[in-house]
Amino acid sequence: METQETNNRYPDYIIPFKLDKEAARAALRNYFRGKVLLPKCFSEKSHIEEIKGIYVPFLLFSGVSSANISCHATKSNTNKAGKDKVTAAGHYRLVRSGNIAFDKVPVDASSNMPAECMDDIEPFDYTALAPFSAEYLQDYQAGQFDGDFEECNKRASDRIRTSTEEYFTGTISGYSDVNIETSDISISQGEIKYAYFPVWTLNTEWKGKSFLFAMNGQTGKRTGNLPVDPIKLLLWFACIAVPLMLILWIALLTPAAAELFIGEAGNITRIAVTIIAPLLIAFLVCMLFRRRMKPAKKQRTAGRYIKEGGVSLTGSNDTLLYNTETRQTGKS
Repeated sequence: METQETNNRYPDYIIPFKLDKEAARAALRNYFRGKVLLPKCFSEKSHIEEIKGIYVPFLLFSGVSSANISCHATKSNTNKAGKDKVTAAGHYRLVRSGNIAFDKVPVDASSNMPAECMDDIEPFDYTALAPFSAEYLQDYQAGQFDGDFEECNKRASDRIRTSTEEYFTGTISGYSDVNIETSDISISQGEIKYAYFPVWTLNTEWKGKSFLFAMNGQTGKRTGNLPVDPIKLLLWFACIAVPLMLILWIALLTPAAAELFIGEAGNITRIAVTIIAPLLIAFLVCMLFRRRMKPAKKQRTAGRYIKEGGVSLTGSNDTLLYNTETRQTGKS
């Protein structure tokens, strides 16, 4: 499939919106709740009203992966010999080969949508896939395929390879320290379909950067990378660190507490307890706040798109290479 051919034709499929605008607004308000570092302009009511429904273009990749994977693994047993511990280990080469059929691995094909956000609102329920009809587009915007086809193809192929490797190494049991030595995976690409999937979005500009909230318009799964207001970050850091410093300083004025936490170490330990510890605690809390602002991540695997009955294990071979023995001498 050439990129231009995709640009000039209608989608093959569409998944209709299931959740309305009010549900999307409620989800957005919920998503912003508790994010204490969020700039005020994001949570304003007038801004939340700007949320819009978009049919986002996706390419659905199907194909069969063929794998031949070789691993090194050990199987060990520890026994006592007098006061010594003797560990005997067998070193094996494990080979797993086979085929896996994947069906409709989705990759968003719009340059306006961050890949990590579109990946993060998966999965869509394919039982609702319908032949495309323009009637579904009433009251909603429709995105256009303008992404890089080769990049979309690479993203789907990478996910298929990772899931293939994980599946066949997952068939290995009874060994420890399993390490992949060689992984030969080829993909026979099948049909590629073009589809519109429903997404509620709110795009916000802040300090020259664009931030997107996205919600699956069918399942309600939501995500979005949000900015951190540096002033709020500093205020929270101060509001955590300063009271802790005062509380600890006052507490250590009592002889019992001073004896317990400081002992004979003197002022250096007092400084560590009353200043360094609160700063460290405030830093860790603020880092937790920051992590909540950017949860969206690209999908690495495509395991949920393996066809039912689409796995064929054609080869499984475990070969003993050599044995080793280590002895830990006991103390007399």
